[in-house]
Amino acid sequence: MTRHPEPGTDFCALPRTMSGTVHKSRRVALVLAVALALATAACGSTVQMQGAQGGVEAGLDATAGTPGDSELGAAGATGDTTPGEAASAAAAARRSSAARTAASAAGASGGQGPGVTAKQVKVGITYVEGVDQAFAALGASAISLGDTKAIFQQMIDHINKTGGLAGRQVVPVYYAYQAAGDAEAQHQAACAAMTQDNKVLFVTGLTLGFGPTGNTLVPCLAKAGTMWLGPPDGDDVFWSTHRRFLFSPDALSSTRELANLADSAHAQGFFGAGARIGLIQVDRPEIARSVQHGLEPALARHGFKVDERIVVPSNDSFPAAVSSAVLRFRSAGVTNVMFAAPGGGGPYYFMATANSQGYKPRYALSTWDAPTVVQTLAPAEQLKGTVGQGFVPVLDVDAARDPGGTPATKQCADMYKAASFDTNNRLAVGQMYWACDTFFFARTGLSKAATYDPAGFEQVVDAMGATFVPAATFSSRFKPGQHDGAGTYRFLAYGDDCSCFRYVGGARDFR
Repeated sequence: MTRHPEPGTDFCALPRTMSGTVHKSRRVALVLAVALALATAACGSTVQMQGAQGGVEAGLDATAGTPGDSELGAAGATGDTTPGEAASAAAAARRSSAARTAASAAGASGGQGPGVTAKQVKVGITYVEGVDQAFAALGASAISLGDTKAIFQQMIDHINKTGGLAGRQVVPVYYAYQAAGDAEAQHQAACAAMTQDNKVLFVTGLTLGFGPTGNTLVPCLAKAGTMWLGPPDGDDVFWSTHRRFLFSPDALSSTRELANLADSAHAQGFFGAGARIGLIQVDRPEIARSVQHGLEPALARHGFKVDERIVVPSNDSFPAAVSSAVLRFRSAGVTNVMFAAPGGGGPYYFMATANSQGYKPRYALSTWDAPTVVQTLAPAEQLKGTVGQGFVPVLDVDAARDPGGTPATKQCADMYKAASFDTNNRLAVGQMYWACDTFFFARTGLSKAATYDPAGFEQVVDAMGATFVPAATFSSRFKPGQHDGAGTYRFLAYGDDCSCFRYVGGARDFR
């Protein structure tokens, strides 16, 4: 019998036998391409239903600032850069200094990106309406994403009260995605709202997921000279192609993440002698390249390969496709299962079906699999022996196992507490950290930029090294051309004693 969570239940303590409810509600399965991959984990893949178009609204309210005026997320040099990185950073700094000198004669009107004037800067915020209703349809009414719009507006109010961005007041332009709407049409509408109806310097927030043609929003924004500040699940090629318009202190390219996951799993004894590996891979070009250039070479270094692969669609047939992989993997003798399907829906649907058939392989999970939500929804007996890696605590572990974060983590949480936000909701807290990181990262970059445009911002980020201290992840590290800034991770392992994921050991550097 399916169990339904009671109102007020902590989502980290929800029952793990919800498969009946989920499979009855496949039509509401969705992927939120979120910097924190938050709601994704509970739901699966992109909704492909007709629905209302998203709405656009612009506004500015700089009257509701919060106490404190410290620069969250900014720090001096940490001394953590390698000699090569230090040299690259120094060279980038010299280029930035030269560019600043050359641009100084242009005055305030020169070298300004879209949406920037002498007194204001427009930024785009995307959010999704109807997510909590989707959770309720899954029988998980106790899970709430929180009010994304209010979270980002609070951050903007704080920024405006404490000096703005490069001395300019932030004017937000909001776009509301509809959870039950056509994703691709809404991506096109969101881009038009931010580049035609309004012109904004950068966009951040939550969106619906992307289909078989991949992330179409970032390239559309880039064509208009507008940046995206936040972590999409793009591979190295995607990040490199759009490097002047794509930045995040919390993100990791899917190529690097999958390669590092194979290394992390191997270091924790995941692959025993004779292991046969099965892979659930979502049908998107960025994911295919990540597997080819990240996961497969890393497995080969350890003497293994992908023995069985299921490529699943990124639409409402995603749950059935994932579930059907169980019989094939079991028949092929697959002993170890991995996922290249960011969001957590892949692990959940697979584990629920595998458990009903008495099939219990070992699993390796990473942050974008949302381990803490998989922990909440998947059968506990399926998770025994699961290992992996994590770099975003709100997605990796529950509150009791959270190691506490950085000084910026505490400062960000304190700011939202002072503004009477609920800081017990892990999904909402994740968005708070992301909002802090996005806007203080933008403030740090723009305050030092020679020009207030993507080129000027890129020069500063290229020289940033490990000096930006984030709230959502353990550390950030940038170098010329590499703008997915997550710097360190920790091993993850599932503990039978607590039926939970824990970090194992200290922080390790990403390659």
